[in-house]
Amino acid sequence: MQSAKQTSSHKPPTRNRRTNRTRPSIGGGLDLDKIAELFGVRVAETKDLHPSHAGMFIHHRWLILVRSGLDAWNRRSVLAHELAHAYYRDEIYGDPRIEKRAN
Repeated sequence: MQSAKQTSSHKPPTRNRRTNRTRPSIGGGLDLDKIAELFGVRVAETKDLHPSHAGMFIHHRWLILVRSGLDAWNRRSVLAHELAHAYYRDEIYGDPRIEKRAN
């Protein structure tokens, strides 16, 4: 028999004060690895990235590289950013306008 109070690691959605719409809690919601799979993008973790990069979308290989060893929050942020590059089919690296759009 379960107790009346159940514990869960999933946080309930919160409300945006400005729009009064619910928003998912951080870390929950969308499975970004599944989205990458649906896009047809492979995701690989590597230690062989330039120290200034936590991730990279390689357009001609349809591959996202993510620095191995990132905590869950940073991995999710990096993967979301690189998925935006894949979504827009970005081929140029370092253009501030493209980076801003991916954010």
